[in-house]
Amino acid sequence: MKTRAVSGTLLLVAGPIAASAAPPISTQALDPEVMALHTSADLVAKDVGLSSKGEAVFVLQNRGDVGINVPVRGVPNKAPAPGAAPKIKVDVYVDNVLKASVYQDSLVGKGTHPFLVPLQPNVPKCNEQRTLKVVVDPQRVIPELHDDNNATTQPSWRPCPDLAVKSIVRDAEGVAGEMYRAKVTIVNKGNAESPATKVWATALTSAPGINGWPDLSPNEPIPALAPGATVSFKTGGSNFSTAHCWVRVILDRFSEIEEQDEGNNFIDKTL
Repeated sequence: MKTRAVSGTLLLVAGPIAASAAPPISTQALDPEVMALHTSADLVAKDVGLSSKGEAVFVLQNRGDVGINVPVRGVPNKAPAPGAAPKIKVDVYVDNVLKASVYQDSLVGKGTHPFLVPLQPNVPKCNEQRTLKVVVDPQRVIPELHDDNNATTQPSWRPCPDLAVKSIVRDAEGVAGEMYRAKVTIVNKGNAESPATKVWATALTSAPGINGWPDLSPNEPIPALAPGATVSFKTGGSNFSTAHCWVRVILDRFSEIEEQDEGNNFIDKTL
């Protein structure tokens, strides 16, 4: 125990006199870009690419908190007068050639709007590459935080479906599996959804012979298939497990679907 005299008074001190703790100081600097977006609009194009039908697709995004051509804040029923503000214009180029100009009336803060632009003529074919360029507000008539991020260029490939026969197998029937029918499984091997269609399929209990396959055969409807999805159905009548059957399957018989591989739409198999 220490003693200390202060102005004639004896003090007892248990240890060193601690200094009062200073308030913590924040070392995290405010991001000026984030702060500026709170008081501005900023238009960009994102997710630029080609659809499965060969259309240009992209999303118009307002990165800022301030809307463009939207009702005045605090006065919900009062919108800008018609013609008071220009629409948002977007130019779409394919291989550096202007193909279309599209417009958006307004866009709220932090809002997005998707676009789908047909590319007629010369629609890209399956797996064909095109260079897309999307330029937002090309004349720079809309006040924005940035004008140097209004152009987006993206090499893009057109995705396409690819229907194929995954398997043709015996599907047992009867009490002891003494019968079977031909079970066909179709798969979409492509990278885009295939539309609903019909499959030409038949199964004969005897070899086709000299007369070949019958002209009239059941058309089996199948639903739209996402990439990698499958669907199965049975074709033909019941057969004894000791007997063979001859199966023929033709996909997209009349070439109505653009596919990645048109050479895998036909198959014959003996079970």
